[in-house]
Parts: sequence; structure tokens; C-alpha cells
Amino acid sequence: MKKFTCLLLLINTGLMLAQTKTVVTQHGEKIMISPYANNGLSANNGFIQLGGALTQPSVLTTTSAFTLAINGLQAGGASDNVLVTDTNGVLKYIPRASFGGGADNLGNHTATQNLLMNRNDIVFSDRVMSNSRTFSLYKDNGVLGFYNSFRGSNSLSITEAGNVGVGTNAPTNTLHIKATADPVKIEGLTPSANSSDAPIVVATDGTLKKGAFPTINIVPSDVGTVIAIGGKLEVAQEITALMTANFTKTVPVGTTQAIGNFNNEIIDNANLYNATTTTNSFKVKADGVYSLTMNVQLTAIANSSPVIGVWCDTDNVWIARVNDVATGDLQTYTLITAINMSASKTYSFRLANTGTVTLSAFSSGTTGSGPVSFCSLKRLK
Repeated sequence: MKKFTCLLLLINTGLMLAQTKTVVTQHGEKIMISPYANNGLSANNGFIQLGGALTQPSVLTTTSAFTLAINGLQAGGASDNVLVTDTNGVLKYIPRASFGGGADNLGNHTATQNLLMNRNDIVFSDRVMSNSRTFSLYKDNGVLGFYNSFRGSNSLSITEAGNVGVGTNAPTNTLHIKATADPVKIEGLTPSANSSDAPIVVATDGTLKKGAFPTINIVPSDVGTVIAIGGKLEVAQEITALMTANFTKTVPVGTTQAIGNFNNEIIDNANLYNATTTTNSFKVKADGVYSLTMNVQLTAIANSSPVIGVWCDTDNVWIARVNDVATGDLQTYTLITAINMSASKTYSFRLANTGTVTLSAFSSGTTGSGPVSFCSLKRLK
């Protein structure tokens, strides 16, 4: 029995001696090294390895000079957790899903400082995955731009001066809207019940301004007929003149003669008619259609062909005329028509004849006398 007990002691001692190493230092000191490990370390075939259960709280202290780095870490996945520390520095983890479906949700954060983009854009993608078009927010050369990738330009621009541009990168007004057609649309406007409200008008450069409503039922500053042209009311140009005395003239064949003595001006509201005892001429202030009335009583050589009408002095052509074969007696010629006339040309009331003709200013008879020869022109549209 004693022999058996001694044998067990020898075996146990041998095992312990086999697992314990003695190391001699450079100063001749002997150090015993035990292969046993605990508190996060483990022994494997005589080797102490990192990895094992912690059996007591453990603290690893770093400084600015002595930091801790772990190289060779693998890339994480969208479902991985996030490593954090509490106020005591104890390592813990937070599930990735708590940050908003696997991504950082800025809406859950309270900012404590400005967000500096470092000259990079903020790009907004569509929630519909199939739509790859984006909007981008950026600042360039003093202009804050909202870039539209579909249009390839800014949809909205704001300058440092405070001008806002829609459809333009260089707004010149507080609000500058630019488009190829119909740039402004406002729905839901209600009728105004305030008689002092002013209308909105548009200047030639597109600037909106406050206008004034036209005064209704006013007395026109000119004498004449009020007509509507292009949606506006205006006094039509009118010329009416009576002959003040007989006018006798010999007109060679193939020529025309402006009628004289048409100088009793009844109306010339555009001041564009000129007449003397020997001639006349006039202009119209706007292109348009004009009504023409001429009534002339004349005596001409028998079998001649007197002509009266309106002559274009600029083009040297008749634009309206009437003629007949003379009988040698007193005859009345009347011309009533409508003609197109141009503001760039000069006109005159004229006659043409193969010989001597006399135009009568007054008609006389047993019942009395009165003016008979006159000319009249009025704009229709």
C-alpha cells in the first residue's frame, strides 16, 4: 500500500514538473513559469492564447500617447450591431435596427453644431427606386441652387442679394420667374369687392406693376367717333373738308391734279390734313381700314371723262376713284368706299381730265343754295 501511494505521488509530481518551466534571467535569477491561464486567456498544448471567459472585471487604460489599435478588422454588414461605451467606459453594443431600419436616421438626432458639406452637394434621390433622377442642393459663386437633374439646370436659385429665381440662375428681381411660355399660374383667386383695388399690369420687360383702371364714360380729348381697336377704346381719325370756292383747272391727258379750295376743315382731329387754294395732302396716323366719301359737282368738256378720287402721292397710283363721260352740263360725282391705308404714305384728293373742268363749291337754284362739294375720311378699324 505504501509503495502504491509513493507511486501516485511520483506520477503527480512528474506531471507538475513537466508543465512548469524554469527560466534563468541574464542576472542568473531562476523564474518559474506556470502554463495555467485565466481571466480572458487560455492554455493550449503549452501555449497561452488570447481568448477565454473573463472571471473578473477588467480595465485596459489608454492615453493620448499609448493608444489601442486593432488592425485587420473585417468589413461589417448592414445587420451588424454598433459598439458603444457607457459613462464608465464599459463596452456594450446597440442593435443596428435601433438607428432606423439599419441606417443612421438623422431625424432622431439633435444637432449641436452646423453641418458643413465641405463644398459637396446634398443629393436627394427618389423614394421610387426605378426613378434615378435627383435634386441637389449646393452653393456656387454666391448662388444657392436647387439643381434638377431631369432639366439639367437649377429649378430654384437664390442670390446673396436676396433675389429668388425660378427657371433662371441669375435673378435680377426679388422674385424672377422665367419660362418659355406661361411662367406664372395662380389658382383660387377671388373677385375683389374693393373699388380702390388696382389691376396688375405687365411692363415690356415682363415686370409686374400696379396699374390703373381706365376711366369709363369720359369726354374724349379729341373730336370724333370712339371706336374699339385691339380691345382699347380710342377716337378714330377723321378728316372732313368743304370746298370754299369753285376750282377750275385744265388737266393734261395722262396727268392728275390735287383739288384746291378743299380748305374749309370741319374736322381734322389728327392734324394730318393740309389744304390751300391750289392743292391738298394728308396722312393717316395708323395702318388700317378707312371709309371714304367724296361728293363733287362739276362741269367738264362734253365727251371727256372726268375722274375724282384718292391718289397715293408716295406710289403715284389711284387707290380709290370714280369716273363718267361728261355731257358738258353740270354733273354730280359721288364716291363712297372703304380702303386700306398706310401710315407711312402720303395721300391727296385728286381729279383727272382730258381738258378744262370746274368744280362747284355751292349748288344754286330757285330753292336756294348750299355747299355741295366735300371730302371725308374716317378710320373704321
